[in-house]
Amino acid sequence: MAVAAGCGGGEPVPPPVRSPLAVAGAGTDGASLPAERSLAGRGARLYARWCADCHGATADGRGPAGRLLRPPPTGFLEGEYMRRQRPAWYYEALTRGVSGTAMGRWDHVLDAGDRWDVAFYVWSLVDDEERLKRGRAVYQAACSECHGPDGNAEPGAPLAVARQAGRTRLELAELVVGAHPAGDVELGPGAVEDVVAHLFTWLYEPVGWAAVVEPSSPPRERRR
Repeated sequence: MAVAAGCGGGEPVPPPVRSPLAVAGAGTDGASLPAERSLAGRGARLYARWCADCHGATADGRGPAGRLLRPPPTGFLEGEYMRRQRPAWYYEALTRGVSGTAMGRWDHVLDAGDRWDVAFYVWSLVDDEERLKRGRAVYQAACSECHGPDGNAEPGAPLAVARQAGRTRLELAELVVGAHPAGDVELGPGAVEDVVAHLFTWLYEPVGWAAVVEPSSPPRERRR
């Protein structure tokens, strides 16, 4: 993200209410991964306040303040590009800034929970509600008998772990396919991507959360 420090304004974003992850964990890329589900809907409001001037109101990378920046601000709407992006990368960009760009660090403005909310919001923009619904349906039909409805039935290898935030969609898809020899579970290429989109929702609550899946754990308010 290339965001000019000092942009933004408007009404304060309300404090979050979020559900704990089933299993917390450490990532492989150095990010301090969340122990609670991030809230993409809240991230959208934070993005509109602090990021849209450079990255654009639709996150296409064409905000008014970003037109003269070189390199230009990142856009988050191209599917093939976003398949290779990790949520943790965007968290780290917000935390430390990005060398060689206009993106400065935002840890003085946004706390860790805020940064994860924004990171998951921009990262999740290519997974629309229909894909999440399809992924949930495929998971329930083909995966839940072994892995459980919330991904925690397999001892020692739960699916709902925070370290997944350090993986790309492509990496997680390869893990899903590699863990099931031919004929074990029949999932077409499109179905694999749909399931992967669903698996990531155990780390964050999508903008259209209520229409996609209910949290498996009761929500609790984060202390600020």
